Amino acid sequence: SEVALVEGLQPQCWGIRLSQLLEFRNEVFDESDPANLHAYCKCHNLMFVDGAPLHVCLKGVCPYGDHRGVPFMPLCDAPVGCEMQSLAPNMHAVVGREIKPRTKTAGCSYALMKNPQGLEITAFVTHTWEERFDQFVGTLEMALRPEEVVWVCSFALDQNADISKLLDSDDLLCSPFAKALRHAPKLMVTLDEELKVPERSWCAFELEKASQWGIPTFMWPYHLTNIKELEDRVMNLDVRRATATCKADQERIHREIQEGVGYDAMNMRLRAFLCDRLRFYEAAVSKHVDQFKALSREMELAHQEKDQARFEALEAERLVQCNMLQMDMERKAWVGARTSDLEGGFPAREEVEKADQEEQHKWQRQQLQLQMESDLEAARRARDEAADALRDLRKNAEELAAQLQHAEEERDQAFKERHSAKLALQESRLQATSPRPQHGRILAYQTSTRVTMWPTPPSSAPPSSRVGAVAARTLPSPAAHAAGRGGHTVGVQHSVQRSGEAYQLHSVVTFTPV
Repeated sequence: SEVALVEGLQPQCWGIRLSQLLEFRNEVFDESDPANLHAYCKCHNLMFVDGAPLHVCLKGVCPYGDHRGVPFMPLCDAPVGCEMQSLAPNMHAVVGREIKPRTKTAGCSYALMKNPQGLEITAFVTHTWEERFDQFVGTLEMALRPEEVVWVCSFALDQNADISKLLDSDDLLCSPFAKALRHAPKLMVTLDEELKVPERSWCAFELEKASQWGIPTFMWPYHLTNIKELEDRVMNLDVRRATATCKADQERIHREIQEGVGYDAMNMRLRAFLCDRLRFYEAAVSKHVDQFKALSREMELAHQEKDQARFEALEAERLVQCNMLQMDMERKAWVGARTSDLEGGFPAREEVEKADQEEQHKWQRQQLQLQMESDLEAARRARDEAADALRDLRKNAEELAAQLQHAEEERDQAFKERHSAKLALQESRLQATSPRPQHGRILAYQTSTRVTMWPTPPSSAPPSSRVGAVAARTLPSPAAHAAGRGGHTVGVQHSVQRSGEAYQLHSVVTFTPV
């Protein structure tokens, strides 16, 4: 799809936000993607054919297909005795494999593809393409805030176009590099692990112009130390040895130096300029290096313990320390820029002290504000943690109340079951101790006898029906003889009722009067 570009955008508006660079780095080095740049570089070597880079596939069947348009050849086809080197994940690899394929259909630079209206830069970045790209972006992440807009040539220029046409001028000040640098509020110099920046022609040119134009400049190594080694490299700096990837650029830069101030004068100016900036850097870093080391150790411990909350809190604290270091570096860079004379002289001592005091007060106010913001953020985190702890306590209290209620219900149920078991035990014991009836005996019995007359007198009620009576038989019992002294016995009826182990015998004696 076409990208709507604003016509007439000047090079100082070809910037890209640092946050966009961070997203780009995370995509390029995403370990979940098998085609990430680290994996790709492990499968290839690098060689140059007529000055152009060529990727040499180390595997018999290369898994990367068309290599996204990067020139390549199998290892078996490489000329015998040719010079090859390991392919590093640096800016050369990023441009060939990532930037060019992404911007090919857009017809513009990556920065303008992401920001079609253009973004005016807040920092010009001087660096070498030989530095590992992830380390380069990591240095910018340490030195700048995410919202800053930076000039990085590989992202500012259209890498699919013929860049030589942009530089096709005898006057290097007409190049996009010089135009963007002239309008940059500050110059950021990222130093790679091998400290090759002073040895690159374009880097030396940019440093010289920043010094000449009074642009605040500060240097950031990938590591926070190596100051002594940096000073040794600077003191041995000789722009005669500076090189460039494009030989034509190298020749033009050297020609301008020779026709201008000359090698010796430029070496002296660059050495003094860079040593001053290194002193700024050392003074600023000395206040923070111990905090960075302690934070790094604590972050590593939190990572090992998988304590994500603490890791994030330490990361936020590290960011605060980075911001304070950035402010300190910028303060010193601004003081250095304001107090340096473009022709090599020095301002009055009073002006220097006044400028330094103003910047010192400004820096103190900024640090105080930054510290207040940090304290406020810490207080907010503490408040949130306290609220989370309170919610956890309430949840635990509710769970304990539910457990207590359940325990009480189980206790009551157990009490009922124990009481029932006790009653059953008592009953079983009572049954075990109670006497059992023997054969032919009745353990408990009760008798009753009723005498009736027959025929029944008119006033007498009919005899009640016998329930559960046994068959009637004559029983010459003493009670029947006594009842029949005044008459004749007609018959005797017996009935038996049982209640548990007790029996009741009811007898009905019937007689007629004499």
